[in-house]
Amino acid sequence: TIGALLMVFGGAESPLEYFKKSLALNPEGLASAKTLHQAARDWASQKRIDDALALLKVAVELHPKSAPLYDALGDVYQQKGQKESARQAYEKAVEADPNFEHAKEMLKKLTP
Repeated sequence: TIGALLMVFGGAESPLEYFKKSLALNPEGLASAKTLHQAARDWASQKRIDDALALLKVAVELHPKSAPLYDALGDVYQQKGQKESARQAYEKAVEADPNFEHAKEMLKKLTP
């Protein structure tokens, strides 16, 4: 989407605003939780960790009740070595879905 390109390459309008417009036009389109989740996972697997993190920060603003997005955010924070931020993201994933097993497992690993 334009928002993703702006996030990576810079632009005048905030990526969040572009994604909000895209989501309003088509809730199942490029700004859907599923699409943003997959894009962030793809970027993370390509070692584009900072891009994935930026995308996930916008994604959770757009979809604050999406456990998979918070879980992915936790994974990216883990990759960056930011354990406290990862823990907080996993907690939000479990708040959004108390049965989200991966986030619950990661919280056990991160909690001393």
